[in-house]
Amino acid sequence: MGKDEKPTVYKPAPDSFLYDFKATGLNVLLTVTKGADKGKSAKVEDTPFIIGRDEDVDFPISDEAVSRTHSIIIYENGKLYIRDMDSKNGTYLNGRRITKEELKNGDILRIGDTTIKVEIF
Repeated sequence: MGKDEKPTVYKPAPDSFLYDFKATGLNVLLTVTKGADKGKSAKVEDTPFIIGRDEDVDFPISDEAVSRTHSIIIYENGKLYIRDMDSKNGTYLNGRRITKEELKNGDILRIGDTTIKVEIF
C-alpha cells in the first residue's frame, strides 16, 4: 500500500451484528407451568441466558431430567433464539425437538419433565 492509500475497511452486513439485548426494551418472562418448580418464574434481563439444573445458571430448574446446562437463550440479528446445549433429553419448542429456533410470545418450552411458558412484551 502506498503512503497516500487508505486501508480498505470491511464492515459486516447489518444483519450479521449481534445486537445488545438490553437496548431493545424487550421484556421476556419465563414461567414454569408444569413440573417440580411449577409457578417459578424468571425475567430474562440479558443474554446469553442459561436454563438448566446447575445452581449457577440463570434459571435453575429442579428436575433430574434436565441437564446441568440444558438450553440457552441468545439474542442475535435482532431476534431471540432458544438453543439446546447438547442436553441428554433435548429441548422442545411447541412440542417439537429443536436445536436452535426463534422464540416468540406464547411459545411453550419443554426441557426434561418441565414445561415453561414464554412471554415477550
